[in-house]
Amino acid sequence: MNRKRHHQLLIRLNDEELARVKQRIAASGMSQQAYLLRAILNKPIVNTDGVIQILPQLKGIGNNLNQLTRLAHTGYPVPAGEVATMGKELEKLWQSLRQSIPRQS
Repeated sequence: MNRKRHHQLLIRLNDEELARVKQRIAASGMSQQAYLLRAILNKPIVNTDGVIQILPQLKGIGNNLNQLTRLAHTGYPVPAGEVATMGKELEKLWQSLRQSIPRQS
């Protein structure tokens, strides 16, 4: 057993408290341990499920951008419409990211 965390905490909860904690853990999208550690250490708890859905789109745009960059470096004329389309797609993704991640106050 090669764990970095050697200590345990035991707490007791009534039924209502346990239900509330389990509900918050489920809403966070985190494991129980990750959620409780972040809560105890006053770290922000952010559900990143929406971000995971955006990643494939972001990777696709990154691939397109790499291809256009290679073309530009070889002297091939890069179509301006392609760059504009990619800019619009990136703006949509940024809007989705902003909506998926709540702001910390």
